[in-house]
Amino acid sequence: MKALVDACREVHAAMGSRARVLLPEEEEMKLRMRRSITAAREIPAGTVITAADCEAKRPGDGISPDRIGEVIGKTAVRTVTKGSLIRPEDLGI
Repeated sequence: MKALVDACREVHAAMGSRARVLLPEEEEMKLRMRRSITAAREIPAGTVITAADCEAKRPGDGISPDRIGEVIGKTAVRTVTKGSLIRPEDLGI
């Protein structure tokens, strides 16, 4: 029984913690690999943004696609060119 308990403790220790700790090298890659909401076509100022106006592309330094609900229905306060990141300042947020 002692051997079983010791083996279980070793497995538990080998699993590590649930906290995700990124190495400095991974931090740089994180931004490159994540996606952001971009304009699928040119969005003129004054246009109410729809799902058809948006797509998700790399890099990930803009608005996350998880927040698409915060973008759809907003009015563009300035023109956003096709393929460029949709930024909060483009929506007056």
